Amino acid sequence: MGALDGIRAIDASRVPGGPYRAQILADHGGDVIKVEPPEGHETAARNFNRDALRAILEQALARHQAGEIAEGLITSGVPCASVRDIDAVVADPHTAAREMIVEVDGVRGTASPVRLSGTPATYRRRPPAFAEHTDAILGEIEGAVARQIRNP
Repeated sequence: MGALDGIRAIDASRVPGGPYRAQILADHGGDVIKVEPPEGHETAARNFNRDALRAILEQALARHQAGEIAEGLITSGVPCASVRDIDAVVADPHTAAREMIVEVDGVRGTASPVRLSGTPATYRRRPPAFAEHTDAILGEIEGAVARQIRNP
């Protein structure tokens, strides 16, 4: 009995590592179906029966928790993670441990994921509000256009 028993995966990969990853899924109990488009129909075949395939995948995956699937794949050497909403990401202890949430002038946001010891990221000011700098940018553009008209 494998970690992925009852999971059916469709392998429609077009990259060299695809068959290897499909084999890992199968080695851990997954039912892998290899799909290859007819010769000369590569692009069109990608969307062929897309709605039906989506329905099959949703039905098969609905019986499992994302975390258990991700854990099975990770322990098998397949890099992956559950897709979570922002509240779940913020609440994750790993997010806090990596200090991934920063607050500047009352605005909370995400920190840089890149950690450089010699030049760490700093957060000196908050990001602009929507359209906050529109007038200034338009003024600069209008000024540049006026200068081009005066000095062709």
